Amino acid sequence: MELSSLQIWKRLSEIAKKQGKPLQQAYRAVGLGKGTISGWKESFPRVDKIAAIADFYGVSLDSLVYGSEKNHRKYSSLALKIAEAADRLNDEGRETALNQVEALEKRYPLGGSMPSNEAV
Repeated sequence: MELSSLQIWKRLSEIAKKQGKPLQQAYRAVGLGKGTISGWKESFPRVDKIAAIADFYGVSLDSLVYGSEKNHRKYSSLALKIAEAADRLNDEGRETALNQVEALEKRYPLGGSMPSNEAV
């Protein structure tokens, strides 16, 4: 799959038009310079900048860059709450949480049956 900055800019323009949220509104909202987004017609955007724009429009980075949600996983609101809680932990806490989730994953595999009420 060939990727070009112009394709990214065109997809972004389409998204902005569909949502009725002009690119001017986007660059102001995320703190980009006036010509930053239009510059993406000719040069690739930095990941942090394009991620901020994707967030502004409420789309995935995949859909903005590749034009498809095909490989983008949809997360439940509960999974997002778990991720947000993990973001509030320090590094040691996140590592501990990950270990716990991995242990739970082994005990409660997707599509598997639930074991008795034993502590993890």
